[in-house]
Amino acid sequence: MTANKSFRGSHFFGKFRNVPAIICGSGPSLKKNLPFLKNLSNKALIIGGGSALTALSYQGFLPHIAAAFGPTMLQFDRLKNHLAFETPLFYQNRLFYEVCWNTHAPRFLINKPESYCIVDWFEKTLGVKEEGSTDGGVSIVNFCTSLAREFGCNPIIFVGFDLAYTDSTWYAEGVMDSKKESKSTAPPHLKWKSLQEHKDIFGNPVNTTINWLAESEWTEGFTEFFPDITVINATEGGLGIKGVPNLSLEEVTKKYLTKELDIRGRIHTETLSSR
Repeated sequence: MTANKSFRGSHFFGKFRNVPAIICGSGPSLKKNLPFLKNLSNKALIIGGGSALTALSYQGFLPHIAAAFGPTMLQFDRLKNHLAFETPLFYQNRLFYEVCWNTHAPRFLINKPESYCIVDWFEKTLGVKEEGSTDGGVSIVNFCTSLAREFGCNPIIFVGFDLAYTDSTWYAEGVMDSKKESKSTAPPHLKWKSLQEHKDIFGNPVNTTINWLAESEWTEGFTEFFPDITVINATEGGLGIKGVPNLSLEEVTKKYLTKELDIRGRIHTETLSSR
């Protein structure tokens, strides 16, 4: 495909009805779930977004679908080292443009109901306004959650969604240059956000930031707005989400991921028919 070609992401809406989705965040707890995750490629649609793509690549694992929507150079810095070059990429027009140059796979545009004025202008001028759109929330995991719902996925399962400074670490291994970052060496986009102490899912004190609290609250609102979708947090650590049950990925596998599915085959078929 050419460097300036994208397709309508809404083509995938409803095409994975009742297929389980696993959404990967880039939190430190992601590592503990990788041994199970690597055996679930034929059991669930696995979606990795933003920094999670780099973290998964570092561990030698690639998701079925990639997602990105960050508008800054930081997004490119985080994604330039991932290996998911052939993984279909779903994005919103707010995405930093150089990210699109770092993939050889088909790219699928997802519109947002309300967006930046310049994005709205481009969509109108170029005639790329989608018939379907989805709320991207406040983070890449929120965006992936909205995608999974639009695809028709149920249940939706989170891994690596710490939303907290777990074990003195901001992100999973491979995302940043060092595996451990102290509070004084927080990522640049988090330095201005003061840490707040809250309880983790085990009742222990954990530090988080206002943006992570917003992600948790958005997800809580998602579950209330879509009560017919089963949402499970299999992160096994971190801040947690009010009203969302915490289970191990092993427990989730035994209860919900019991059918063999040709996920990659279905993605390939839908990708071809979207053109």
